[in-house]
Amino acid sequence: TLFIIVLITIGLSPVRSVAAQADVPRFESAPCPFVMPRDERIDCGYLIVAEDRSQPSDRTIKIGVAIVKSHSPKPQPDPLIVLNGGPGGRMIEYLPDALPMFEMLLATRDVILYDQRGAGWSQPALNCPEIEPLDRQDAAGAEVSIEQRVVAFEACGDRLQREGMHLSAYNTAENAADFNDLRVTLGYPQVNLFGVSYGTILGQAILRDYQTGIRTAVLDSMYPLDSFIFNDSPDGLTRYFETTFANCAADPICRMAYPDVQTVFYQLLDRFKRTPLALSVHHPINGETYSITLDDAHFVSGLVQTEPRQMPARLYDLRDGEYAAWQRAIERQIEAAYQSGFGGLSLGVKVSVLCSQRLAQVDLDQFDAAIAHYPINAGLRDSLATDEAVCARWPAHAIDARDARPVHSAVPTLMLIGEYDPGVSMDSARQIAATFETSYAYVIPNTGHYALGNSSACTQSILFAFLNDPQRAPDGNCLTQVRRTEFELRPAIARPPTWIMSVLLAAVLGVSAGRAAQTTWRFRKWRTWRISASMVGWLPSLAGAVAIGLLYAANLQESMLLRRAHLIESLLPLIAGVQAAFLLSPEDEPALEVSLACPRPFASIMLERLSVLFASQGSVALIGTMLIAASVGESAVIAVARWLAPLLFFAGLGVWLTLVSRQAVFSVGLIMLLWFGFNIVSESLVARWPALWPISVFLQPDHIDYALNRAFIALIGLGLLTWTAVTLNGDSERVLLGQRRSRDQRQTTDQTE
Repeated sequence: TLFIIVLITIGLSPVRSVAAQADVPRFESAPCPFVMPRDERIDCGYLIVAEDRSQPSDRTIKIGVAIVKSHSPKPQPDPLIVLNGGPGGRMIEYLPDALPMFEMLLATRDVILYDQRGAGWSQPALNCPEIEPLDRQDAAGAEVSIEQRVVAFEACGDRLQREGMHLSAYNTAENAADFNDLRVTLGYPQVNLFGVSYGTILGQAILRDYQTGIRTAVLDSMYPLDSFIFNDSPDGLTRYFETTFANCAADPICRMAYPDVQTVFYQLLDRFKRTPLALSVHHPINGETYSITLDDAHFVSGLVQTEPRQMPARLYDLRDGEYAAWQRAIERQIEAAYQSGFGGLSLGVKVSVLCSQRLAQVDLDQFDAAIAHYPINAGLRDSLATDEAVCARWPAHAIDARDARPVHSAVPTLMLIGEYDPGVSMDSARQIAATFETSYAYVIPNTGHYALGNSSACTQSILFAFLNDPQRAPDGNCLTQVRRTEFELRPAIARPPTWIMSVLLAAVLGVSAGRAAQTTWRFRKWRTWRISASMVGWLPSLAGAVAIGLLYAANLQESMLLRRAHLIESLLPLIAGVQAAFLLSPEDEPALEVSLACPRPFASIMLERLSVLFASQGSVALIGTMLIAASVGESAVIAVARWLAPLLFFAGLGVWLTLVSRQAVFSVGLIMLLWFGFNIVSESLVARWPALWPISVFLQPDHIDYALNRAFIALIGLGLLTWTAVTLNGDSERVLLGQRRSRDQRQTTDQTE
């Protein structure tokens, strides 16, 4: 649901159960459930607490804890304890990935992370596998009714209770008590609290109930404890979209590429409300093709899940009938639905906490009235109605009446708001600050929900300064230097210029090919072809054949079969490029001087040697790709297109670099550098900047412009060969000595000959 999207968490996963314990609270050391990061000292273990402090029982639970030691030999006595979002998100398992955002803090103090009760590494795990089939159906476009979800959640709750869990004990008040027990058990008189999303709600409850143990509080993407998220802030989504559109209008490139993006958005919203769009989507798990209905609700939901920098591009794609990016996003959602813990939450914890939380309660009549002013929210109704129906049957704790009152706090508090957060704004910060004695609020540019986790070193420096001197407002001037949103240019923008350049290149190459054919026929010497064949040699072709044979014979897993095709399209062009670099190297072939002294055009020598190279390497590649294409079910055209364009590109580059630099070693070094670069960044480059697809040498066949890309890359390679031949033809001194002769000198020589 969109509610999960708004309450973003850090991590997600299933865990184990627990047996009863005594003498609580206490801490028990345990091995960390992750690979220890290099140069870090981390102590892991479990905080053992009573499951339900309001009931006399010996049932206990384990809360997974990780203590990341400071890099300082004399750290500050008050660590930072992180409160995760969700509720029900996990964090311990992904701790190594989270460390960079705390790097600056670790210079002076410990950082403690823990999975809240019932979630992540904590035991028992309140997971709900009963919901996963419905999530998969929903992701694949099937209708899932509210009653189906209610029944599934009811089945999950019944099972958890049969296993002995007291679901009403999983609530914010117990979470706050767990935090205080952790602080006391570890022996800290005071700590610094850092909460994100739901963690800010929990943080306010801790400030209310256990304020004396808190030195400072940091609330990242905060929700006021005494508010109703959806009814009190119905303008959240509208504000989110308007911020994105305003930033696009303020950016010259985005404004030029998408001049009327806001108008396009509302036109599409109205269109999909009246006439939903049917999208054909390939199921990434079972291979079947599904039809997904894109109505106004799914349209808005899809945009919220899209990065703001991508939103204008996605809107214009839909306007122009280009659905590839949307289809790929849906396919990723389907794939994620088949991963355990889809949504990133322990759903049993999520429901138990939210159903006992006043803040999350919904008045659907009030919400319906708000839709009249904020129609973008209309798609949320089914999600909120589902939450309301589930809570009606879930054995959650009664709502705490104290949650209706604002929290009063003397603890210095820092509040961080992401510029693109759809659920939090400066209004949220002002509401909390009204009853806090000392507070500071900052809007972090170019970030969304969870401002610290998605921001630059500037945000870390603000946090660092606040913890060092909480009575003074941190200097936020660095925020003006934070890089603004770099809006994505969609693939369609590059299509017209690529077509134009391809046509021009093809025309020039066509004329040049005709002239080359005439010249070659005029100076045809079949003996020179045999010499060229001996110059090219058979070892490079043998190396390519051996590589293909090993790939074909290798017993690869099914998921790795397509990597064979990628290895062929990658390795053979490299071999051809290196070989081409040595074919016409004046420094490495003394006999080239003799060849150039003959009354034959330089272009003829190039043509002979490169033709033999292309024939030998191409034959090996063709046989290999046909074998591998058959094993993976790929078409012959795609299989050949994979390697042919890169082979021509690197061969052309190799010849051009060698004859320009007159050093084959330099040429080979640069070719290998470019080859590594294209292999490493080609996919990520296009993912980050889609308009750069024309120069992606190893673009994958599923791209909508794959055919044009293959043609353009091949034409660049052939263009380099043609330019080299035309430029150096009849100028042997330049080839041999690197000296350019004038046109008059060449004409004089030709007349003499």
